[in-house]
Amino acid sequence: MLTLIKGFESKIGKEMQFTLLAIISVFYVFLNLSGRTDFFPIITILLPSVLIIYAIYILTSKHLFPQAHLILLLLTFPNGFGTLMRALFSYHFSLQVWTTPLTWQMIASAIVSLYLMVMVFSFFLNQAYQFSIKPSIYFKPLVLIALYCYFANSLGTMLIVLIPILICLFSNAGYASLMLMLAQVIAVPFTLINLFVTGGIKSTNIFYWLISAAALYLIYLLGKLALEQLHSDEKEQEHI
Repeated sequence: MLTLIKGFESKIGKEMQFTLLAIISVFYVFLNLSGRTDFFPIITILLPSVLIIYAIYILTSKHLFPQAHLILLLLTFPNGFGTLMRALFSYHFSLQVWTTPLTWQMIASAIVSLYLMVMVFSFFLNQAYQFSIKPSIYFKPLVLIALYCYFANSLGTMLIVLIPILICLFSNAGYASLMLMLAQVIAVPFTLINLFVTGGIKSTNIFYWLISAAALYLIYLLGKLALEQLHSDEKEQEHI
C-alpha cells in the first residue's frame, strides 16, 4: 500500500498536476458561491478565494508542487472525504432514514479531498518537502496577522491560519504567504459597507470596530508590501 502511494505522484506529470490543481481551485470557488446571489456575500467569499488560488499559482510557478497540494488540502477540502463517510453511515435506526443525504457536491468534494491527501502523503514518502528558515520581511506582518486572528477569532483559528502561511515562508515563497495573509482581511471593507447599507451598524459594539480598524490597517500594510515586492521583482528582471 505504501509503495503504491509513494509512486502515485511520479505517475502524474507536473503539467497534469497543475491542471488538476486549477480544476480543484475553480471547483472550490464554485462550491463557495453556489446558491448566492447578493453582491456582498459573493464578494466577501470571492476575494479571499481568489487570493488563496493566486498563492497556489505562485507555488506551482516556483515548482513547489508538494507545498501547493498540502496548502490546497488544508484550506479547501480538508474534511471532504470524512464528510462523505459520515453521510454514508448516517442511517438513523429510530427514524429509519439517512440523516445526511448524499449530494453530487459531497461526492466530488470527497474525491478531491482523497486525491489531495494521497498526493500529500506521496510527496512526504518521497521526501519532496524542503523547508528552511531564513530572515524575511514577511515575519513582521505574520506576527500582526497572528494577533489579528487570535483576537478576532480564537487561538485555534490563529494556528489553522498560520500553518499554510508558515509553509510558504519556510519554502521561500514569501509572496504566496503574503496573499494568504491578505485573504484573512480582504473582505472586511465590504463587510463594513454592507453594514452601512443594511443598517446593521446598530448591532455592533466597540470591539467590532477596533478589530475592523486593525483589519483595514493590515490591508494597507500588506498591500503596500505587495506593491513594493512587485516593484522590486520588476527591477531585478530589468537587470537580468
